[in-house]
Amino acid sequence: MNGFTYTLILEEPVLANSLSGDTNSARSLPFIPGGLVRGAMINKYNGKKEADDKDFQRLFLDGTTRFLHAYPVCNDQRMLPTPVAWKTYKDDFGGTRGVENFAAKIIDDPELKHTDFPFYIIDDDTIFKARHEWQVNVHTQRDAVYGRAKGAGKGAVYRYEALPAGLHLSGVILADDEADAKELKDLLNDPIMLGKARTAGYGRVRVETSEIFSDWREDTSSDLPTGKTNKFTITFLSDAVLRDANGQVTLDPIPALQAIFKVNDLKGKHTFHKMETVGGFNRKWGMPLPQSQALAAGSVIVIESASGIEAKALEQLENSGLGERTAEGFGRVAVSVSSKKDFKLGTGKLKFETKIKASLLPAEEPVADLMLKRLLRRELDEKMLSAVIVAVNEYKGGVKNSQLSRWRVNLRSAIGAPEKGLDKMREFYKKEDARNSPSWQKMTRARVKIGNAPVRLTEWMDTLLKDPAGVWSMIGYAQAPEKKLGTRPFNAKNMNVEYSLRLMDAVMASMSKKNAEGGQDGN
Repeated sequence: MNGFTYTLILEEPVLANSLSGDTNSARSLPFIPGGLVRGAMINKYNGKKEADDKDFQRLFLDGTTRFLHAYPVCNDQRMLPTPVAWKTYKDDFGGTRGVENFAAKIIDDPELKHTDFPFYIIDDDTIFKARHEWQVNVHTQRDAVYGRAKGAGKGAVYRYEALPAGLHLSGVILADDEADAKELKDLLNDPIMLGKARTAGYGRVRVETSEIFSDWREDTSSDLPTGKTNKFTITFLSDAVLRDANGQVTLDPIPALQAIFKVNDLKGKHTFHKMETVGGFNRKWGMPLPQSQALAAGSVIVIESASGIEAKALEQLENSGLGERTAEGFGRVAVSVSSKKDFKLGTGKLKFETKIKASLLPAEEPVADLMLKRLLRRELDEKMLSAVIVAVNEYKGGVKNSQLSRWRVNLRSAIGAPEKGLDKMREFYKKEDARNSPSWQKMTRARVKIGNAPVRLTEWMDTLLKDPAGVWSMIGYAQAPEKKLGTRPFNAKNMNVEYSLRLMDAVMASMSKKNAEGGQDGN
């Protein structure tokens, strides 16, 4: 057996949708199924994607390669589903009384109840649980054309409960052949998209992979036998789709185990199980998979066999899994020959990244830059309008509208080609200053308020034309502002000249408007 572990770091919330819940909402599973990861890798696979292709079958379909579920990471360990055989005390809010394992010893105590934590990690004799996190977003149905709710039946409110951005989850990919493991590891590199609503801000995941290993056990706290054993415990680490001898779906694993071990004397001494309904979605066909009953993850069965089962057969069972859809991570089991009766209970902490380093695909970068540019322009325009109101608030007239219009015609022409336009405006300013006409003298006497102090209109224009970067301090920034999408920035420093010219134009337009409101033409 060869394989590697992978860590999924959610850069966006992920909806690994379950079949339960309100039909008007979507609630994610508390983990990411191996089938989702397998589907993302099939999309990136460059080989022949046909069900009858031997390479494709081996890598993705027939169970030779197994994509195990990605469970949350707690205390830097991959968590596992909590066994149904574990029970805690009703009044033990602090966890001081620990956990009782009914697979080792059944206790008749009415104060015991089923555990309320879905996943755990174990360290010696202490079980650590972690409170699961959800990201809840409320959405409203809208019309695709109008961009809002319109018409009867529109505007319905629905809710998404997703795995939160920043959460770390760990999964495993197992392959019988080392070359297959290496090929799949190379596929699982760039960011991938998982789950539903991927065009609505959900599903982007960053992946980190380990080195290839050849010896690995999913549950290291359990003890495999060293020889033939007559009694052992099987704990299901994922849902299992099982069938009996007649091909009917069953929750009893004994028929499937007897077929694997080729014995007829297996008996379940104690069984602790739950039922789950499982389904799925095939992206290739664009259709949902058939729903089926399954033995839920965490189910436990204590098995006895008079003839005994060899240790090698039990080890092979752990490696290959049990039942159907093992390629998607179903049917994972842990085998143990001894079970501890009780455990201490502790609280662990799920691993989160508080600052998500979102990465973009090359094709997405131009779109991201366009979005950031538009957002930044909207913010800059609002700031500029506020600065213009303050600048001309105390202007009482004095500059003719004809003179202001003359300047604005040149400014608006320069804005169309800012770099060349800046040189033209500098030359135009020098000529006007050298002529020193009566109209220019009126502009020299006019005042605008920049910051907290009034300044001559011509001096202010001269300052902007000589140093366009000064526009940012004039509209309320310490330096050129920027917007970010993840770690991708878009800075306004390349817009210095444009906004300097636009600010001068806006100030003069506002001065003209005040002249008109005062019933004068600058006189």
